[in-house]
Amino acid sequence: MAKSKKAEERQEQLVLEPPKIRTLSIGIKGTNQYVGNKFGPKALGALKKKMKEGQGQKKSNKNLPAKDFKKEYEDHLRTDENGIPGIPITAFRNGMIDACRSVAFKMTVARQCIFLESDGYDPDDGMPIVHFSKGKPEPFISFVKIGQTVSLVARPRWRPGWEMRLRIRFDENLLKAKDIMTLLQAMGKNIGVGAGRPFSKTSAGLGWGTFVIDLEKPIIVDSKPREDLKELA
Repeated sequence: MAKSKKAEERQEQLVLEPPKIRTLSIGIKGTNQYVGNKFGPKALGALKKKMKEGQGQKKSNKNLPAKDFKKEYEDHLRTDENGIPGIPITAFRNGMIDACRSVAFKMTVARQCIFLESDGYDPDDGMPIVHFSKGKPEPFISFVKIGQTVSLVARPRWRPGWEMRLRIRFDENLLKAKDIMTLLQAMGKNIGVGAGRPFSKTSAGLGWGTFVIDLEKPIIVDSKPREDLKELA
C-alpha cells in the first residue's frame, strides 16, 4: 500500500541530524591573579566532626585550636593524582554558560553542547581539572568575611601571567568554533575563575581570575590549526 504524501512529509520531519562534535584547543593567559578555593579533606573532616557532636556541643571561639596556615593552604590546593595543580573544568564550563548573558545567547543551548576535556582528576573528590602550563602556586593569606564573621584564610595563588590550554568539545550543529571563542572571551573579561572573580555568586568580586585568549599559541580545531580564528579574538 502506497504511503500518502502527508505521511511521507511527517516521516521526513522525524529525521534527526546526528551531533557534529568538534574539539577546540585554545590557550589562555591570566590578566590578574588566580586564587584557588577547595573544600578539602581538612575542612570536610572538621564539618563531619561538628555534625557528629551536634548543635548542643557547639564550642566557643575561645576554645578553637590555633590555625595552621600551611595545612590550610595545602587543603585549598587542587591537584591531580600526580600532584600537578589545576583548575576544575566546571569553572570554565559554568563560566562560559554565564557569559551567554553578555552576548545574548541562549544559556539552555550552551548547557547542551559545551564540555571540556580534563588533564587529570583530584583524588580527594574526583573533580576533573585542567593543568596550568605556566605559573607556580604560592601561599596567599587574605581576610574573608562570611556574614558578620571575619577570618584569615590561606589559599594558593598564581600571579598574573598564568597560562593553560583548554580543550573544549562542542556540537557544531548548535555552535561554531567562532561562537565558542566569543563566549570564552566574554568569560575571561566579565566572569573570571576562582575566588574574587568579577561575577562572583556572593559579591561583586575583586577582579581576580580574569584572562584573555593567548594569540601567541596555536588555535586548533580537531587537530587542524585555524589561523582565521585569531582574527576574531
